[in-house]
Amino acid sequence: MRPGDTVVFSVIRNELIQSVSVILGERPSDSNSLNFNPKTNSYDIIGLKVNEHKDGVIIIDIDKKSEAYKNNLQKNDIITEIGRKKIDSIEDYNNEIEKYSIGDTIMLRVIKNGQPRYEAFEIK
Repeated sequence: MRPGDTVVFSVIRNELIQSVSVILGERPSDSNSLNFNPKTNSYDIIGLKVNEHKDGVIIIDIDKKSEAYKNNLQKNDIITEIGRKKIDSIEDYNNEIEKYSIGDTIMLRVIKNGQPRYEAFEIK
């Protein structure tokens, strides 16, 4: 098959077979496909991108529309706890963040310029 060709797929949904027609597009160039990673190009539920740090996780980017930003979290802040759970790695961070949903209140222990503090806010 080539770009522009129409392909019909059969999909089983709720025990019924449905046909879906799709027009094939062109494959993205290698440079575009290598640079896209949904995990690194999107913010988590609280509006952050984090990376490993010896004391927890460090904020490497923040969505300026997020409640985290509105509550004074900034790049280079270090998150050491979520709720009462100590955060030692990105794995710890992701495991805790997955427990939260929109509308929940989250509490973070954050170190900014060597000074610890707690921030609590509603996830929107």
